[in-house]
Amino acid sequence: MEEGFSYESFAGVLRVSRSVLYDWEKSHPEFLDAKKVGTELSLLWWEKQGKDGVWNHPGRKTLSTGTWAFNMKNRFGWTDKQDVSIAGGVEIKLAYDVDSNNN
Repeated sequence: MEEGFSYESFAGVLRVSRSVLYDWEKSHPEFLDAKKVGTELSLLWWEKQGKDGVWNHPGRKTLSTGTWAFNMKNRFGWTDKQDVSIAGGVEIKLAYDVDSNNN
């Protein structure tokens, strides 16, 4: 996870299923704590990729900002904050008589 991998992929390293990891979390508080630390280390790795990738370094691959942002949103809950508010009322008028059978 320190190299950006997910917690779930750690199951593959151990050759166990994800559900085994989830069971270990419940049984061993220290394992759950290690998961939390690992998740923060993974976040740190990915943020460094984004920080380093915003600059165009000659001779290095460029960062795919769309792919990076998609990853951050899905793995770490990042969002595009959008405040939407509606002031006033809304009036709905039907173009036909609801009580009639002639729609």
